Amino acid sequence: MQQDVTYLVEMKAQSQSARDAWLLLYEFFDSQKFAFFAMAEEFGITPIQVHLIRGLDAEQFLPMGQTVAAKVCDRSTVTRLVDRLVSDGLVERREAESDRRVKELRLTPQGQALRERIVARLREPPPAMAELSEDDLQRLIGILGQVVRSRSALSENAAWSNTCGHGGLRSDGAAPRREPEDR
Repeated sequence: MQQDVTYLVEMKAQSQSARDAWLLLYEFFDSQKFAFFAMAEEFGITPIQVHLIRGLDAEQFLPMGQTVAAKVCDRSTVTRLVDRLVSDGLVERREAESDRRVKELRLTPQGQALRERIVARLREPPPAMAELSEDDLQRLIGILGQVVRSRSALSENAAWSNTCGHGGLRSDGAAPRREPEDR
């Protein structure tokens, strides 16, 4: 019985530590949102269009329903967002060969160039992170790498991308290769 109580106390402490760490990560990312919005404005697109462009590539078409925007916006909003990217020459849209009702997207060369600029900017650390020592940064990289690579993070990512628009992007920022099954 004592062993069960000790286990529960340890789990509660770990859970509280995990909650505290997650809240700090959230607060850090939330503190950076205005810099992200300013970056999007600098590129002449909206923040959701930044995510949309980052989730596409120039080599493979992706069904519009599988984009980040489709997971957080209604269809008419996604269409409006994509219409603007198409008219700006950043995205190409076509009907899927297997189903004309499905619209597919890919980046144009101009869109790919913008995507590369976006990814380069996203790799620039904010001042608070850049001020950390090299040892602290290496520890942070190790810890966050463990979290990202954990089995539970991978399974949670699939559920998260289905509800919140994370998109399950590859480490290079591109969308994962998928079969055109979603409208």
